[in-house]
Amino acid sequence: MPSVSQAQSRLMAAAAHTPGGYGGVPQSVGREFNKADTGKKRSALPIRVHKLRKRGMISDRQHEKAESKAKEAAEHK
Repeated sequence: MPSVSQAQSRLMAAAAHTPGGYGGVPQSVGREFNKADTGKKRSALPIRVHKLRKRGMISDRQHEKAESKAKEAAEHK
């Protein structure tokens, strides 16, 4: 499963490279996300999805659209 935000990507990378995990995320889960994120630009992701949605800067529909694009990109690799 690819990361949906830059913050999530950084957290998962830290969990993948830290024995025992990081921030409550097991190392195995971090590795899975990190593997799915390889070859993708982190800068193309939104900074923090939750905060942007909470503040109304992006709508739920825009968030769903971004998630579907990420899934499509993952399927093509």
